[in-house]
Amino acid sequence: MPAEKRYEDIDVLVIGGGLAGVYAAIRAKEAGANRVVQVDKGKVGKTGASCFAAGVMHTYFPDEDDLGDRVKRMTRAQGFLAQQDLMQDHIEQSWDITQEMASLGVEFVRTAEGKLERRAGRGSYPIISFYGPQLMDAMARAAIRKGITQLHRITITDLLTRDGRVTGAIGFNTRDGNLHVFKAGATVIATGNSWYRHFAPGRN
Repeated sequence: MPAEKRYEDIDVLVIGGGLAGVYAAIRAKEAGANRVVQVDKGKVGKTGASCFAAGVMHTYFPDEDDLGDRVKRMTRAQGFLAQQDLMQDHIEQSWDITQEMASLGVEFVRTAEGKLERRAGRGSYPIISFYGPQLMDAMARAAIRKGITQLHRITITDLLTRDGRVTGAIGFNTRDGNLHVFKAGATVIATGNSWYRHFAPGRN
């Protein structure tokens, strides 16, 4: 019979094991959270859109690129459906984030001189490349080094609330069926999107 396991001393609970979830967990730890728990339906770094990443990133080079032109081209590449202020925030931060990822162990394709190599790619600007799943492997290990607890193969089915405030989440282990109840001071949902599922071949 499935058992129940409770976690009641969590400062920040992060739901999702992709790049956004790992970064949220790392940022929470750096901001002073004592216990950060990251939960994924599979294994952190091995499920969802992040593990399917095509090996390329659009990174803004502040010493080489024109920010306004970059925003315009990226917006056009998204069919003009992107929120441009958020797009600009993303582009402006992309260089520092790329450098941070490299410092955490992510390997990017580089020139013989050791610089990030830019290549022609689809859309608005040249891209930089990384080595497929190595990106999430490195980021997941970086989170562990930061002291973040990673719990695998737990599917979250609902949020816990009290007086209109989220107080945690509830889910089950996909292998043994055991119930897991998480009580947390703050809960971050970083479960990504369904782009790959929606646009998979043969789907309408």
